Amino acid sequence: MTTWAAWKRAHPKTSVLGPVLPLKQYRETTRNYAAYERRGRPLFPIGPNKLSNAFKPMDHITIVRYDGKARAYPHKLLRSGANPDGKWSVELAGQTVTVRDGQGNLVPSMSAYWFALAAFYPDATVWKPKPVKGPK
Repeated sequence: MTTWAAWKRAHPKTSVLGPVLPLKQYRETTRNYAAYERRGRPLFPIGPNKLSNAFKPMDHITIVRYDGKARAYPHKLLRSGANPDGKWSVELAGQTVTVRDGQGNLVPSMSAYWFALAAFYPDATVWKPKPVKGPK
């Protein structure tokens, strides 16, 4: 999830198909989605899963698939420039997360809400930062 301005800055050569609906209807959809987020909970019941209580249902996450497995990166645990798992770097811009590999190439990723992780990837693992060790 990002704004058009943020996307255009990151990908200035992007082409876009013209809207099928009138622009006004797209704006209404955007406002409705923002209202859904402000609501703070999903519109439908969430069944039990091993992930359901670790974070709030509407917490933002980024999902990256590698080595045939999915891994979730909760936004509130990330910081710009972080190198989760030693595999890639993370750039944060609000709720927008860009993931790049060691060579600076974009890594395919998916933005989602926490509650959706179990539906998309029930066997996903969740990244957590390593504890900071204090002085001995």
